[in-house]
Amino acid sequence: MDPLPYILSLGSNLGNRRQFLQQALGKISSLAVIIARSPVYQTRPVEMNPGTPPFLNMVAQVLSGLDPPEFLHCLQVLERALGREPGPGRDRSRTIDIDILFADGMVVNQERLVIPHPRLDQRAFVLVPLNDMAPDFVHPVRKKTVRQLLKELAAADPQVMKGVFRYRGA
Repeated sequence: MDPLPYILSLGSNLGNRRQFLQQALGKISSLAVIIARSPVYQTRPVEMNPGTPPFLNMVAQVLSGLDPPEFLHCLQVLERALGREPGPGRDRSRTIDIDILFADGMVVNQERLVIPHPRLDQRAFVLVPLNDMAPDFVHPVRKKTVRQLLKELAAADPQVMKGVFRYRGA
């Protein structure tokens, strides 16, 4: 199988967040070739309990010879190796969270895998770093660029942008 281009979102809000992102990128490089990556952003938690620590978020573009279900499985194994505790609920803090945002313009709708990621156009913590890396990338379902999606999100909810800051920490 020829390598497929993927765009991944990475986030961490427990422990040494920057180190978890770096470790995840290192482990991803054993599964795929990293082509590009965004700057790191510190972001407010979305749809989580008050007092939840802030996240560090970034996106990365990679090439992998794995098909989307295989790649997802490997990414989930990688998450567990970095201390992510399995369990239900999106409202849980985590050492690392890796989502497949896009896979070669594919549209996948399976029980455990939906590509493009179903809420990415509602998430400033995804769109802001994605806009830094690939502003002209076209969402295969919405048929809009990342830049357009980010503008729409900011116009619909100006407060959402106030929780996203370029991370300058060590």
